[in-house]
Amino acid sequence: MKPGSIGNEHPADEEVKQVIDAVKGEVEQKLGKTLQKYEALKYATQVVAGTNYFVKVDTGDDVVHLRIYVHFSGSKQLHGVKTGETATSPIQHF
Repeated sequence: MKPGSIGNEHPADEEVKQVIDAVKGEVEQKLGKTLQKYEALKYATQVVAGTNYFVKVDTGDDVVHLRIYVHFSGSKQLHGVKTGETATSPIQHF
């Protein structure tokens, strides 16, 4: 992987589940609804001054892609929500 590029997709693991759980309230606010289902399916990362996580999430009705920045200190910030995705949509930078 080239510096700054996004890595390959991997099945979601416990670490990624903790990352998305930290921003669930913000995701619900951006989508304008409470999510009964919120399950990480796959993810890819990009190393910057910290790590960007690009995560494919099943919300029950839809699949969304999240971009979450995790600083070296451990703080997490939601940087984007991309709607209109499917379970087979490739994870791309946005």
